[in-house]
Amino acid sequence: MARRKSLYEIIYSQIEKEVQKMSDGTQLPSIEKLCEDYGASKTVLREVITALEKD
Repeated sequence: MARRKSLYEIIYSQIEKEVQKMSDGTQLPSIEKLCEDYGASKTVLREVITALEKD
């Protein structure tokens, strides 16, 4: 049986796809806006953004 993805993994995947579509110099929305959009805490969004910056 397949494991369900965590909220972190889902958001990471979605933001990663959005970043790939963005043109150079375009910024992500604020942490507050991302929290609103994804229904997640600031902690989760900060972890996602930190991981994306490393990759």
